Amino acid sequence: MASLLLKLGGYGLCRFVVALLPDVTLVFQSSVLTVCLVGFVYATVAAYRQLDLKRFVAYTSIAHMHFIILSLFTLTDVGYWGSVHSMISHGFISSGLFLMVGSLYDRFGVRNTAYYSGLADQMPLFAVF
Repeated sequence: MASLLLKLGGYGLCRFVVALLPDVTLVFQSSVLTVCLVGFVYATVAAYRQLDLKRFVAYTSIAHMHFIILSLFTLTDVGYWGSVHSMISHGFISSGLFLMVGSLYDRFGVRNTAYYSGLADQMPLFAVF
């Protein structure tokens, strides 16, 4: 659900703010870029400090969405289409990561990252994905 809401917000920024309100977008461009950079760094540090795998994936998802908004507000064609492509790929990637965390939890009964040391030895194909 959080992924859906993040995509809805990104789509709203693409279709309504940038497309329909270009003057307002130019006025607030530097503010949005600053907030996205600070939010990206904060979410990355918060993800790095997590011990729970689901929280780790959630914080990396938030950091990824900050990166997407950052590319959207560069106000270039490459930034716009890159943000659209990244939103689509983020939907698949975050869903897959949550699926992998769920399968690890079903198999081992723990979501703590300290428990999964040496996981590649036990599950090599899973480690590749």
